[in-house]
Amino acid sequence: KSRYLSRLHDLPDLDSLLEMMARERFQLVLPLSEESILQLWEHRHEFPAVHFLNAPAFEVTRDKFMTSQLARQLGIPQSDPQLVDLSSDLSAFVFPLFAKPLQSCILGQPDRHQVSRVHHLAELQGLVQKEGRLLLERPFPGHGVGLEVLALQGEVVVSFQHKRIRERPGWGSTYR
Repeated sequence: KSRYLSRLHDLPDLDSLLEMMARERFQLVLPLSEESILQLWEHRHEFPAVHFLNAPAFEVTRDKFMTSQLARQLGIPQSDPQLVDLSSDLSAFVFPLFAKPLQSCILGQPDRHQVSRVHHLAELQGLVQKEGRLLLERPFPGHGVGLEVLALQGEVVVSFQHKRIRERPGWGSTYR
């Protein structure tokens, strides 16, 4: 039993959540999955109990290319990501590569857009045809890590870092 939660609501869809939020007076709603964040983003002005990043920060965290540009500006090491699209000359790339969709979740598209390890040109061409635009990265040595932060008005309230222990190719880790 939590000293912070008095009830847990398992809701089947966004409409159920919106109905409940109209009835109840929640002090805080934290959407945790990318899909729920995207669905609620469109209603962010209607519900002050739902807390989001500001619009510019939301856009940067949602777009892998924008995130990589920010990392470069901050001096964070990365593997020189390349943005490609249908007009790009893909024949110059050396394999293997990781092909990343710019966004892993898009509303209205039920399939999650996944990171793929690409071994040859034909495979890359097929992915670019399917996605339109991709971020390509060379394998980067090291361990997968993550950082979670809870902030209030720009001040970090709590944060923690984790190392990804078990990670399947093309997927993030859920075991930390």
